[in-house]
Amino acid sequence: MSLDNSNTYLAVTLARSSPFYTNPSGLSASHSAINHIGNVGQLPDIQLFSVPKAEWDSRQQDILSFLKGCEGVQRVDVQSPKMRLKRDEL
Repeated sequence: MSLDNSNTYLAVTLARSSPFYTNPSGLSASHSAINHIGNVGQLPDIQLFSVPKAEWDSRQQDILSFLKGCEGVQRVDVQSPKMRLKRDEL
């Protein structure tokens, strides 16, 4: 999975009782600015979403309020993409 700088990424932690736990793309279907990317690693309860930077800059509070108000959303963390460094070969 490749993250780019044209989006803001959000890690959303879902409760097992959440209707979005088995259908996390339902969150993105409920808000036009949010796109579902997929699981964070092998963790089924943490889902990664993207929001275009322009949308994020103008509607950040609206987007966060929407997500935090959804049933079963326990936590929303804004992610910052970091460059991976290649290790030197020995």
